[in-house]
Amino acid sequence: MSRIYRKNCDNCKNYYEGKGKYFCSNRCSALSRHSVFKMIGINHPRYKNGLPKCLDCKKSLSDYNNRRCKDCYVKFKCGINSPNWRGGWINKFKCLDCSKKLSYGSKRCENCYFKFNVGENNHSYKDGRTPLCEKIRKCEKYITLMKESKDRDFYQCLIPNCGKIGGNLESNHIKLFSRILEENNIKTLEDAYSCPELWDPKNLITLCKPCHKSIRGREEEFTNLFTSILNKLYYEV
Repeated sequence: MSRIYRKNCDNCKNYYEGKGKYFCSNRCSALSRHSVFKMIGINHPRYKNGLPKCLDCKKSLSDYNNRRCKDCYVKFKCGINSPNWRGGWINKFKCLDCSKKLSYGSKRCENCYFKFNVGENNHSYKDGRTPLCEKIRKCEKYITLMKESKDRDFYQCLIPNCGKIGGNLESNHIKLFSRILEENNIKTLEDAYSCPELWDPKNLITLCKPCHKSIRGREEEFTNLFTSILNKLYYEV
């Protein structure tokens, strides 16, 4: 048989007999739990003479660690009291060109920046040298030539078994563009304008982007094919 112990009730302090219990009855157990939940305010062991009040509006706060209410805190944490304060905007963050007020860290306004960020001031500046092939491809005469060649081919890919109409089309040089520049010793844009071979529409054929990509790096293998296609369509009498 289990041994019965004689103990003091944790609530009423009276002696009772039992095993593994702390209270003499369910009533004392319930009263003890109720007293734990009632440990608030002055009865709480960490009571600090009541909750603090807001430093500005003297409103009672809900936390011992707070110093200001929410509204007063928003008003207080601005300007010089803000953790991000960096000395203010006056005479510090202004556009270097037009003296317009700016946000933190900026040196120029948007309009002045676009005027400033050209030529030597641009991060991509390379001694003012633009590759010759890029200058040729961006000139108005070259763009017009590409458009006329596509118009001649009715905006259709001329690769056999493709025939895609419209969409993303590109003009391919039958004789490589780089080889024309090399053979004609083209060094400047003026040399390019005076080279008839560079502007010959018979050297251009319209391809869709996937077909053009598929022959990239081996264009010379298709020279005879492309020449025969153009001759059959336009130049044979």
